[in-house]
Parts: sequence; structure tokens; C-alpha cells
Amino acid sequence: MTQKLIVAVLSFGVLAGCAGGSGGSLASLNPFNWFGASETVAVADAAAVPGQVVLQSLAPKKGYVDFTDTRPMISTVTALSSERSPDGAIIRASGVVPALGYFDAQLVKIPAEKPGQLLYQFRARPPAGSAVIGAARQRGITVAVFLTLQQLEGINEIKVLAAENARVTRR
Repeated sequence: MTQKLIVAVLSFGVLAGCAGGSGGSLASLNPFNWFGASETVAVADAAAVPGQVVLQSLAPKKGYVDFTDTRPMISTVTALSSERSPDGAIIRASGVVPALGYFDAQLVKIPAEKPGQLLYQFRARPPAGSAVIGAARQRGITVAVFLTLQQLEGINEIKVLAAENARVTRR
């Protein structure tokens, strides 16, 4: 017990020695002394106007990546349903793809053709390389999207587009 007490007292003594100014021999061990005090530095590329704060943009210098969805639309939409939920609605669409192995399916919102309409494209990524055709039932794919009550406000028609057809549900 006395050995533990002696070790503890010595440890606290060494730790207290670290608290001394930056000139102490153990001061370099104190984490609070690792960095010096902050200082003001000039900002490059800033059009300095006295009294005006210049905010630098967080945008990338080379610009944003131009994202275009490269997934093709599926062949046909076979079903479209809207199911109520306490906070909004779940829009579910089913369709058929040309071959087995399609993945990353999604309803992609696009600008509406008319007011009061939500317009979606049913897109899916094709498999790499050659794919097995399979039966139509095997090639079925279903996706859903949740819409809040605020998103559904003023909407009376939801339309899902595919490459060969489209399906519509109305209130």
C-alpha cells in the first residue's frame, strides 16, 4: 500500500513539474504546451476591403462533378400503387427488365409536365457483360419511394415512366 502511495505522489509531482512555463525541462511533455499561441495571418486571394468580411467558398476549385444518371430506364412498368402511411405515402412501382441481374433500381424524380403532378423515371443499372434472359417473372423488379405529407401537398397525380410505357395513379 505504501509503495502505491509513494508512486502516486511522485507521479503527481512530475506532472506538476510539467505545468511550469515553456522553459522547464519537462515542459515539452505537457500537451498544452505543444502548440504555441495563435496569431493573425494574412489571407491570400482575398480582395481586402476595409471593414468587409470576405467569405471563401467551400466549392471545389475545379467545380462540381456533372452528375447525369447513366442508368437506363427499365423496359416496362407493370404496376404502380400508392399506400397511405401516418406521415405520408409509399409509392411502389414494379416493372420488367430485359435480362436478369439488373441492380441499383430507383424511381428518379424529374420535372413535372403539368402542375399537381409528380413525375418519376424507373431506372436500373444493367449487369456487366452478358446476362441470362430468363422468364418475365424472374426479371421483375420493384422499387418504392416514401413521400411526406408536405411533399404530397397539392399533388393529385403520380406518373412513372419506363422505356416502353408509363403508369399513372391519381387521387
